[in-house]
Amino acid sequence: MSKRKANNGFARAERSCRALLRTNHVAVVNIDPCGAQIMANWKSRRQIRSLAIANALFDFASRRMQSG
Repeated sequence: MSKRKANNGFARAERSCRALLRTNHVAVVNIDPCGAQIMANWKSRRQIRSLAIANALFDFASRRMQSG
């Protein structure tokens, strides 16, 4: 009988964070005059202030961009 695939907690957390970002339609918006950045829902054009979404965006998205 073949062995079951090992459980990868990091990959599961990354998938869940990507799903959170995708369902909330997250975009990072640069505001030119002051140089600030905000998170916004690109579909409803409202600012996102959720800590969970911020953690998902900056923890996993930046890792993905650096490795890819």
